[in-house]
Amino acid sequence: PPPPPPGEMQIRKILTGSVVLYAFWAVRFVFGSVSVTLLHTNDLHSHFREEKGPLGLGGVARLKTEIMKLRKEIPNTLLVDAGDWSEGNIYYTEGAGEESLRMMDHLGFDVAVVGNHDWLNGPDHLLDTFEKVNPTISFISSNLLADHYSRMDEFHKWILPYVVRQIDGAKIAFIGVSTFEYIYDKFINPIEIQSPYEIVKTLSEQLKAEGDAVVVISHNSIATNKKILQQAPSVDLLISGHEHVKLTKPILVARNNSSPAWLVEAECWGKYLGRVDLRINSGQVELLDDHLIQIDSRIPEDPETLSKIKSLEETIEKHLGPVFQDVVGETKIALNLNTLENGMGDIVTDAYLKKSHADFSLEVSKFITSGISRGVIHSADLFNAVPSIYSATNHKTWTLKTIPISGRHLKWALYLIFATNKLLSYGMTNISGLTFAFDPLFLSQSFDAIRSMGSLSDYFLEDEQRTYNSIGSLTVLQDIRIQGQPLDLNKQYSMATGGGVIEAIDFIDKRIWNMISLDQLKDTGIENWLVLKDYLQSQSPLDSSKLILGNRIRTVASDLGLDSDSIGLKNKLSEISVRVKNYGLQDSSLGAKLMISLNKNGRNTNIDPDYVQIGSEDSIPILGPGAEYVSKWSVELPKKSELFSITAKLNGVTTEVNHTNDEITQWF
Repeated sequence: PPPPPPGEMQIRKILTGSVVLYAFWAVRFVFGSVSVTLLHTNDLHSHFREEKGPLGLGGVARLKTEIMKLRKEIPNTLLVDAGDWSEGNIYYTEGAGEESLRMMDHLGFDVAVVGNHDWLNGPDHLLDTFEKVNPTISFISSNLLADHYSRMDEFHKWILPYVVRQIDGAKIAFIGVSTFEYIYDKFINPIEIQSPYEIVKTLSEQLKAEGDAVVVISHNSIATNKKILQQAPSVDLLISGHEHVKLTKPILVARNNSSPAWLVEAECWGKYLGRVDLRINSGQVELLDDHLIQIDSRIPEDPETLSKIKSLEETIEKHLGPVFQDVVGETKIALNLNTLENGMGDIVTDAYLKKSHADFSLEVSKFITSGISRGVIHSADLFNAVPSIYSATNHKTWTLKTIPISGRHLKWALYLIFATNKLLSYGMTNISGLTFAFDPLFLSQSFDAIRSMGSLSDYFLEDEQRTYNSIGSLTVLQDIRIQGQPLDLNKQYSMATGGGVIEAIDFIDKRIWNMISLDQLKDTGIENWLVLKDYLQSQSPLDSSKLILGNRIRTVASDLGLDSDSIGLKNKLSEISVRVKNYGLQDSSLGAKLMISLNKNGRNTNIDPDYVQIGSEDSIPILGPGAEYVSKWSVELPKKSELFSITAKLNGVTTEVNHTNDEITQWF
């Protein structure tokens, strides 16, 4: 063919040059950026099996299937854990963490931080376990100082302040932060737990200058982790653990003179696998996506992992008996830990009281790991409900103990807890043999009762001439009774409790001298879960006639509330009933309404609920103390074969002080 005209040749050269130049810059941009996926868990606590209940969340055999699937689909993938991978479940008992480490290795973790439950048996045991198992995981913690530890070199061999992983040329630094809370100091002595803020700031600046992305893996509260991000602007992402928080969306943390950072957490026990997709380009990090993957029965169990679990269960039963197969009893009601006075807490403290013959018993909900679902109860279920802390030395968990306490000191302790909503939010107090009503003095969440602990104690520690009448106008507590009799401030009572409360008393006693002495502490030597086992065997089958909520801790004002069995379905078809009760000591007010909803997301709890109201709101009449009201609706529900939940919620009860029982969800 004839050659093109000269003008057309020039145009072709220009166009060709432009295309080449564009292609060059496009290739440079594409290959200059690296996409990385971080899969994350936290607070596994050796929960190898799924939780019992309608959804059956968790289970490491299913978790393994999902991890392998994602790693096959996404080449640039790292798996990390934000701490407490060991103590807290019956599977930890075999080797006191050895099988926990082996399972972590089997799941394929790349990096994990050391959390407080991972060192509860002391640093020597932790290092011995590492040496015995020889895991391939990189364990990190930047704020554990081992300078005064005789095994310092071994410690630094197994636990590094940070690690750097290189993916497609991009350098990602992971900085570990262990639990910075004073109450855990004694468990890891002589290692010192240091404040993490300046450490992370300095390390992250150094690592960001040498690499592309900095990720902190921190086993601390959300509040502490936010502060870490605010003070360390070189950190791009923080993967959180410790509080068992389910973050369906990342928390965006703003920083002065720097881009914001992201904070993520995946609740606990392998119920969810977190996924974070990042794009890294010359030190710039972009969060492309973050979401939770729900681990439930829709995911098949990996056969190899399942075989390991079954083999481990056989080994455990050689030591503890048929704990996975025996039948301790049955409960026809769900025992949960959600409300101020809750079914699980009542059962545990009733068991303590019966076994100890003390005047009263007390436990904190945070020292009870889980509730118990309806149905048959096995010994392993009870162990996992009250598992802490398993000792590698005597091969026992916490045991039931009794201590003497004066009426004056008991009132001081209750006053401290119930004077403010802030301390109430730290954990529910469960009691048996003891009853009272309370009216918080400080409703503000910003009031710091810990700081005012000393001033509060002045009212109770002075000589006998000064009575409680000096603060008689502060009616925080009313009608305190032990075994039905009014509290005597000058009498010595016997209190039964578990190890967690004893640890807390010991911690406080060292800061407020001789408040509640442990000199006369008596240890029954019986593990808490075995105490609970004996009691449930005597009470089975457990139903609502044997467990009546709302008679132990009551509010002075009205308290409209729902419990775990408030919602009923007639024939599981279309008629819904919801029972509302006034747990307070005064008549309720008009204006309260009850609403019921369905979650359009069904069994997908890894995303925020998308509620659709069913039926109209029902107005609650004035209810006297202890009175009940039942609302009824005839509505269209999902097919009987589908698993769905109904949520009942009270609105218009803002004048009440207890809101833990304003909403309840039940599965059908």
